[in-house]
Amino acid sequence: MADAVSSSRAGPVLHVTLDDGERNVLTLASVQALLGLIEQAESDPEIGVVLLEGNDRALTVGLDTDTVLGGGDEARRLLAGMGAVLRLLYLSRLRSVVLAGGHATAAGAMLLLVADRR
Repeated sequence: MADAVSSSRAGPVLHVTLDDGERNVLTLASVQALLGLIEQAESDPEIGVVLLEGNDRALTVGLDTDTVLGGGDEARRLLAGMGAVLRLLYLSRLRSVVLAGGHATAAGAMLLLVADRR
């Protein structure tokens, strides 16, 4: 859910937290919320860093498998949305820092891989 994605700002740093109280499964709503926050940060010249982290259990265990395996439009939108998040972080002018205090599997591992490579 989008409620599982929150953000705060401290100077040039946008701090984004994934916390659904469990393992931070990425639903369509949470992926859309994450993408929206990163897009807003990208367009704000005062933001230079995106810091993304999960809870103590996991950064994220990946996409909602029920949605992905269910196929159809929602699955396509979820996959496309996650692809957009990864692509934007990888190509962004922003520095990206991804912290994993717990598990980071599937899409979580991909988030770690696209984090700031400079």
